[in-house]
Amino acid sequence: MASKIVVFTTLLGCCWCYNIETNGRYIKYIQSPILSIGVERVPDSGPVFPEITPSYFGYDFQLRPGPGQTFSVIAGAPKTSDARRLSSQDGSNSLSTTGDVLTCRSGFPPPSPLCSSIVPQPVSPGDNYGLNVEVGRDSTLHACSPTKEQSCPPVQYSPGFCYRRRRNRAEWEADPRTQELACPPINLDLIFLLDGSESVGPVNFETVKDWTVNVSRSFDIRDGSTRIGVVQYSHLDVDRNGRPLARQRNIVTEIELGAQNNFNDFTRAVEGIKLQAFTTYTAHALNKTVDDFESSPRFGNSSTAKVLILLTDGKLLHGGELHMHSIFYRSDDQAYLADSANYVRSLGITTFSVGVGDININELRVRKASSCVRICFIFNGANVQYK
Repeated sequence: MASKIVVFTTLLGCCWCYNIETNGRYIKYIQSPILSIGVERVPDSGPVFPEITPSYFGYDFQLRPGPGQTFSVIAGAPKTSDARRLSSQDGSNSLSTTGDVLTCRSGFPPPSPLCSSIVPQPVSPGDNYGLNVEVGRDSTLHACSPTKEQSCPPVQYSPGFCYRRRRNRAEWEADPRTQELACPPINLDLIFLLDGSESVGPVNFETVKDWTVNVSRSFDIRDGSTRIGVVQYSHLDVDRNGRPLARQRNIVTEIELGAQNNFNDFTRAVEGIKLQAFTTYTAHALNKTVDDFESSPRFGNSSTAKVLILLTDGKLLHGGELHMHSIFYRSDDQAYLADSANYVRSLGITTFSVGVGDININELRVRKASSCVRICFIFNGANVQYK
């Protein structure tokens, strides 16, 4: 029997083209189930069903001893689309393939069906089971999916999943390492961008600061997983050489990201912010927040969510008077506003606009998103409305 297994293994190795075949006494043919549809067996030579996308049956395989002189082959077919609907096989897109693990039994006469799916359930598109199958010394089956995803919003996490199935048991169980898998910690970098223009006014600005503190109270900043910063903006200083954002006197970082890890200290820092009471350069202020986000060592880490909350009235104040451009009040740098807002969002920064007082809802939509999908909070004195 040992010599037969050696010969059988050699034949399998020669047939690495993902279809397994032997002429031995105990198994006449082992073939992908998708090739069994409507035929008795695979022809001896020539192309076979060129219109059917291959399932890569036999990409990995193992022998599993059985009682007496019997044995079975555990075969992987990682490009199987759906083991329950083989007739609709389309393994051309690896993102849609669930993969399959099959046990093919020996015996004389050959059992029917020869191969049965034993893939761990549930399966999802992209799992590609069958890339790796193993048989332990105690005949325990092991099947792994290195591509199976674990949903950990806002990221998709692919740590690799492995399952095992003990002899004489129909159920699969996660192996010890897989049982310990959990979503990686999700960090948060949050910046409040406060409109400090004169049109906001002292009363509304105090309301904005109170709201900033109350929202921040929802987060635990002690362990550093959540880092909060505050930027205030109004006027843009311009000189002949061009003054960079880092040297602006009225577009400034009031609280650096993560500088405060004690909520009482954070509250006192927010309460100490003074209204600048100048003009309104929102586009340049958005660019300034990008600099602050990029200063974080975890800016490029996919497990760090980045959120910007802009609090503004959307008005233009110049020379002590409100000026209307077209039919809307606008920022002094309105021409650059859409580009700046799109730039912020292109970096994966989630943006919210929060209106203060008598706001310009149309400009808030430009700053946040063209469709204004997210909620805009509208402050008007002590009242809060939702649009």
